[in-house]
Amino acid sequence: MQAVKDLVEKAAHKNCFEFVIVKSDTMLFVVKCCEFKRGCKWSLRAARNGNSDSFSVRTYNKTHTCLRSDTSTMRRKRRGTPHLVASVLREDYPCLIDTPTPKNLIPLVQSRVGVKVSYSTANRGKKLAAYDLRGTPEDSFKLVHCYMHMLQTMNPGTISFVELDEAQRFKYLFFALGACIEGFKAMRKVIIVDATSIKNVYGGVLIVATAQDPDHHHYPIAFGVVDGEKDTSWTWFFSKLKSVVPDCPELVFCSDRNQSLIKSINTVYPLSHHGYCIYHLSQNVKLSCKNVNRDLVATKFMECAKAYTEPEFEKLYADFIRRYPAASTYLDNHVGQNKWARCYFPGARYNIDTTNTVESINGVFRFARAYPLLPMIDAIVSKVAEWFNKYRKISLETPKEQKLVPFVETLMHTRCSEAKLLPVTELNSYFLEYSVTGVDGSSYVVDLRRKTCYCKQFDIDRYPCVHAIAAAMEAARNAGNEIQLHDLCSKYYWMEQWALGYSRTIYPVPIMSMWMVPDDVRAKIVLPKFYVTKRGRKPTKRIPSAGEHGRRKKKKNSSRSWFDSEGSRT
Repeated sequence: MQAVKDLVEKAAHKNCFEFVIVKSDTMLFVVKCCEFKRGCKWSLRAARNGNSDSFSVRTYNKTHTCLRSDTSTMRRKRRGTPHLVASVLREDYPCLIDTPTPKNLIPLVQSRVGVKVSYSTANRGKKLAAYDLRGTPEDSFKLVHCYMHMLQTMNPGTISFVELDEAQRFKYLFFALGACIEGFKAMRKVIIVDATSIKNVYGGVLIVATAQDPDHHHYPIAFGVVDGEKDTSWTWFFSKLKSVVPDCPELVFCSDRNQSLIKSINTVYPLSHHGYCIYHLSQNVKLSCKNVNRDLVATKFMECAKAYTEPEFEKLYADFIRRYPAASTYLDNHVGQNKWARCYFPGARYNIDTTNTVESINGVFRFARAYPLLPMIDAIVSKVAEWFNKYRKISLETPKEQKLVPFVETLMHTRCSEAKLLPVTELNSYFLEYSVTGVDGSSYVVDLRRKTCYCKQFDIDRYPCVHAIAAAMEAARNAGNEIQLHDLCSKYYWMEQWALGYSRTIYPVPIMSMWMVPDDVRAKIVLPKFYVTKRGRKPTKRIPSAGEHGRRKKKKNSSRSWFDSEGSRT
């Protein structure tokens, strides 16, 4: 029916005539020329084909006996509709989601059909064309149980939860792919968590829990869709995440200082450790200072936070306090040093001290977050599957002689060349303790058996620093063996572990015609979320928070706003 209507409307605009709808229902569609009372014979009659949804044209008189000049100059001419814009997009951009902007659609429709549409009409038509490919937002909620069933069928071990309210309306969603759950067992136990806004009509928040693989790539673990960053939503998400990643003292979380998030982690994961993103904290610290270079304040704070040893930290922090007392007052009153200082953090945080990994993932899905629910999840699953295929291929193509992941392997080669220049003194050969003199003349004690070094890089990063490599070279020279650096690195940096993390393949959900869903799953009812329609166009760009680059200052009201150029009130 809609296809017939679009066809008639396009022909009317293109051939400069007007029509009236005589009858339009579920079975019949009849239109005539607006001049039919004056004898014009143009008409079209389309009827439904039995019990199907298709229509066929039964009668069509294509000859106009009226004057086109009369109809083309009518005052009440038919305007362009969103369906008209969508039909033009289907012809010019078939099966494409990324279509021209509404501003560029206006001249395109005018050249194709001969009618000028408004910006809002072009925008609505663009959305209708996208809904034809991705489905409407309401359809996503209706099919969420069926989609999750197929996601679990295609990827064994996948865990998903759908939470509804009392009225059977959608509330929360959680899913974690089986390949990610299994692969995380081979990764470092550090989880970065953050939330970002969803840009579709129903809004909400997308929560991402991700890790970082040893080669410094994104490794998503779980995703959640909730109504906002509140106590209840964060607690619900972490309670479901606990079924995937159990609580243990080895586990570490890294996030911003959202109070609901902090409270939920303390409640659901009491055994784990929680560190704050030092970049987010640096933006808050620099705002506490006045009449200084705030960017320099943030840089100096980051230097303090990244110090490996307590003496180095105390020296840098004492200078920071002296130069910026207001910043130190803010830190002492609001944040404990064990939450941001690398040398005082109680857990194994490795090199992860910011939420850059999850922020980058949010940027990858910036367009997908404007899709309806299921197409958004589809885009997420496809991207994660692409990453898994890419890094699995790289890990399998790496020579067998290479024992460490590419990032650490390159770093070790660089440090080996630097270690050859450092003098080494043997202290205790039985315990494999060595004294290494650094470039600055400082002495560092390295214990190769316990894998520790006085500079603490060896202890925190879990791969040897330049002093440990120099000591290992001396130990290998004394024993008459070759140095084996991979034995000094954590197992999480071995190629075997890295390949194990990407061993499984992630499969996307097939098209709907191939779904095989049980009747009990298909019978589950999920209603769309309730929302209030706001006037105006929905914003698509995030508003920068205080302290961010690019934030515009509010303009002060002009003192002459109430007066004209001659000084009199307007």
